[in-house]
Parts: sequence; C-alpha cells; structure tokens
Amino acid sequence: MDRCQRANNALRINGLGAPRAFQTELLRRIPFPNVGYGEDYAVALRLSREYRIGRIYENLYLCRRWKGNTDAAIGIGKANRNDAFKDSLRTLEILARQNLNRPRGIR
Repeated sequence: MDRCQRANNALRINGLGAPRAFQTELLRRIPFPNVGYGEDYAVALRLSREYRIGRIYENLYLCRRWKGNTDAAIGIGKANRNDAFKDSLRTLEILARQNLNRPRGIR
C-alpha cells in the first residue's frame, strides 16, 4: 500500500473507535475544530494528513459505558446529524489534502 492510501484510510470510515490518544505537543501545534461532537475524529483526520496514525489491538485498560455517554443508543435523527457532521469533517479534510497536492502556483 502506498503512502497516499495509508494516509487516506481514516477518510473511509465513520470514526476511529474509542478510546483515542494523541500527543499533546501536536495538538497544541496543529489547528482543528473546537466542537462538542466528533472532535476526536477531526483531530485524527487532521493529524493523519501529515503523520501516520496507528491502532493498538491489545486491551490497554477496561472501560464501562453508561446511559448517555455513547452513540450506541441514540435515535435515528441524532445519528443522521452526527453522520452529516462527520461527512462535513471528511469533506474539509479532503479539500485541504487536495490543496496540498496542487502545484504551488495553482493554490
């Protein structure tokens, strides 16, 4: 798989699963949307534009879910709004990557 395919894999999915961890130094240097939903996905998309991201398949710790802290049991209307927001994040990221790939005089 070439570099572009790896870098674009996060654009093909509707989230990166939970939990996520990001290097604080990068978060302070790279701008990303300040939102109440999907911020972790926005951060991962933004970071994967310039850095490789990875996945750890082993359990690192146990977590629990309780009513209200997950998307697992939301209504179809809210799920559609959440999906539309993530679609907008992907669109913005695709446009940013296309801009990076244009010759310098055309941006």
